[in-house]
Amino acid sequence: MQEEQVENAQRRLLNQLFVERQLEKPILWYYTPMALGFTNHLQPALTVYDCMDELSAFKFAPPRLKELEQELFKRADLVFTGGQSLYEAKREQHPAVAAFPSSIDKSHFAQAKKHYHHPPTKNPYLSRD
Repeated sequence: MQEEQVENAQRRLLNQLFVERQLEKPILWYYTPMALGFTNHLQPALTVYDCMDELSAFKFAPPRLKELEQELFKRADLVFTGGQSLYEAKREQHPAVAAFPSSIDKSHFAQAKKHYHHPPTKNPYLSRD
């Protein structure tokens, strides 16, 4: 199936969902600019671009990706980036870019280890540290 046919099918399905659910002013949250191909006709209340990777640098990235990303920057109300270096690369392209790096709350998850009792083992190769 050609890219245009896929986008047309996705647009039809999305339009059908909007009619069935009586959706009028959605919040559109994009993880890839490629989704503009089937959502560019929508009138959202808010548009967020969640840019967690430099997708155009991936092997086999679609040629349209950079062009669509520029369009998404124009449409987005807010842009999140996955990490400081991506933030540095994107912050000049939009007035509302925020770094949102991946992380965990180490002290919170460390609590689970305090309450876990390991069963005894006879296997000397299994470490319980």
